[in-house]
Amino acid sequence: MAAIVVAKGQSEQGPRRTARADAGSARARRGLDQVERQPTRRAKAPRYARSGKCWTRTGPRRLAASDDARRRCHLGSSCATIASVLVREGASGTEIHNLGITGTAPTATGLAVSGAEEVVVEGVWVHDVLGYGIEAVNALGPTSVTLRHSLVERNEATGVVVFASVVSLTDMVIRDNGLLPPTPRSARGIDVETDDDQALGATVEIRHSVVERHFDHGINLSGAQGVIDSTLVRDTLARPSDGLFGRGIGIQRDPATGLVAAVAVTSTVVEGNTDAGIFVYGANATLTGVVASDTRARPDQDFGRGINVQAGAGADTGSNVTLQASLIARTFDVGLFTMASTVDVAGLWIRDVAARPGDALFGDGIVTHSGNTLALVDSLIQRTARAGLGAFDAAASLRATRIGCSAFPLTTEAGALTEEGNVLCACPVEEATDQDVCKAVQAGVEPPDVPSE
Repeated sequence: MAAIVVAKGQSEQGPRRTARADAGSARARRGLDQVERQPTRRAKAPRYARSGKCWTRTGPRRLAASDDARRRCHLGSSCATIASVLVREGASGTEIHNLGITGTAPTATGLAVSGAEEVVVEGVWVHDVLGYGIEAVNALGPTSVTLRHSLVERNEATGVVVFASVVSLTDMVIRDNGLLPPTPRSARGIDVETDDDQALGATVEIRHSVVERHFDHGINLSGAQGVIDSTLVRDTLARPSDGLFGRGIGIQRDPATGLVAAVAVTSTVVEGNTDAGIFVYGANATLTGVVASDTRARPDQDFGRGINVQAGAGADTGSNVTLQASLIARTFDVGLFTMASTVDVAGLWIRDVAARPGDALFGDGIVTHSGNTLALVDSLIQRTARAGLGAFDAAASLRATRIGCSAFPLTTEAGALTEEGNVLCACPVEEATDQDVCKAVQAGVEPPDVPSE
């Protein structure tokens, strides 16, 4: 079966074709409510012109086909990517609707876009491909894609790859990639990367989507500008190869170019992930209305944090994070870990932080570590195995905050805690009165470990 290529070229009339795709759409829940999924989309495609390997229409193009594209085709000599469906330079404005894509070619991508802008992909089901599900890559020139109401599942490698391109994803379901037998691979749900040669980052918007059951990272953004809104990221597992990571959302400075990621995450749930729900590494992030819950420890029984914020490798790589109106619940090791960065927190509720399962150590609500600066206001910390808040060679200011049912509500170890008023400690915390003013102690405890990356 011929591959489908959309590019420059003449066309001739072909027969009428129809297409059906089982494309899932979803609205991610806010808080811990159940995911609400939209019905399967089924539609017929109109008449299209046919030109050899392509279904095209002159001018800005639309693409639809009822059969699966299996033959490999190359993006070009500058990129080794191969794809069952390829939209390349000269095909800006292409639209792809109601198409099912699968394939048996080794290392093939299901759908690739390179060198084309304003491409629309809607109602597409990309599944069981022996490679990436969807790729947007700038190898052939500037690339921009809108993905809507589509399902990407059970592909051998990462579900959606964005490489130095502009991509919008709305009402997407991306799941179970990397699980093809016989051996699971370290496939991410969405992977956003920079072009190191051109020091060019990507811009991504992810809205009203579900990303679930992957390895390494549910969503990874390296050196990118992005928005994640009303999205559910859950059940990410550690890499099968070494048992590391398994994070829900990773936001990081690109190590090769130094490009700093800047991402806003709003009304989003990250739950049941491994190692950390959200991991910010030498980057800038605004987290609003976020729920980070039920993070699991890695296979070596280490970590299991709700949100981890730290500096990247090298000097002057501290993160800058604003966290507000959010919940961290039922995690291990530390609820919110901050290191060598600047973190402003308002309206945060942390509860039920357990010691890490491997050695029963730690179990802190908030840790500020190694030159970090933390400001905490209007927040609640309760039921932590060790410290409510611990300052380790770092500074923290607190105002209008309650800490309840922790072994050490406030501990400072070579750190500085400034209480700016109305900071109360009691167990249960609901019974705190104006007489229950918190007092910091030096408990002689060790700080939790700093992740290597």
